[in-house]
Amino acid sequence: MSSEIKKLQRHLDLLREEYTKLQNKESDHKDVSDHGWGQCLCKTVSNMYANNQFSDMMIQLKDEKIPGHQLVFAARNIQAENGVLDWENIAQDIGHAIVKYIYTDQIDLSSPEEVQLQLMRTGHRLNLIALVEKCESSLILVTSVRNCVSFYMTAEEVSAGSLKHHASSLISTYWDELTSEDFKEMGAPLLYSMLKEKTAGSILHSAVHLHREDVVFLYLVENSAHVSS
Repeated sequence: MSSEIKKLQRHLDLLREEYTKLQNKESDHKDVSDHGWGQCLCKTVSNMYANNQFSDMMIQLKDEKIPGHQLVFAARNIQAENGVLDWENIAQDIGHAIVKYIYTDQIDLSSPEEVQLQLMRTGHRLNLIALVEKCESSLILVTSVRNCVSFYMTAEEVSAGSLKHHASSLISTYWDELTSEDFKEMGAPLLYSMLKEKTAGSILHSAVHLHREDVVFLYLVENSAHVSS
C-alpha cells in the first residue's frame, strides 16, 4: 500500500470514528418529547430573540443595539451590568450569531471555517460550553492537511480536546508534507511541545528545519546541561 493511500485511509478512519461519536450523541436526544413543558418554554424563549416585549436589558454591539432579557442571559451565566451588555469588542456578525444562539440554541454550522473558529473562541470566553462543542464537532469533519495546524492552535486555546486530538492525528499523518509556512503562526512553547511529542530525538533538527530560532532557543535552555557537556 502506497504512502498516500495509507494517509487517506488514516484520515477516513479518523472521520469514521468521529461520525460514530456524533451518531451516539444524536441517539441520546431522540426520546425527548416535542410537546412537553420544556419544549414549550424553549419555543417561548426563542420567540423572545430581538423582541422588545418584556425586554429589560440591551446588548450593545459595535454598530447596533439588540433588546435582551436578563433572565435568558442569566440562564447562560452571563450578567449585564446596569442593564447593558457591552459586546462592542465582538465582531458584528459573531455578536449577532451568539445572541441568536443564546435564545434559540441554534448556530449556523455551514458558515466558513474562520467564522466557526471565531464563534468557538468567543463561546469559550463567554463560557458557552455547548456552543464550543457544537463548533468543535463541525470543525472536526472539515479538518484537513490545509487547516489542521490552525485548528490545533485554536483547539489548544479553547481547550477543545476532541478537535485538538483529531488535528494532532492529522498533523502526524501528514507531517512530511507540512512546512515552516504552516507553523509560522504557532507560538514557540506550543510548537516545542508538539515537536517533543512527534519528533522524539530529532527535536533540534526539526526546529531548524522549520526555521524557528525561538524553538531552538527553548530547546537549548531546557537542555543546557547536556549541550554544555
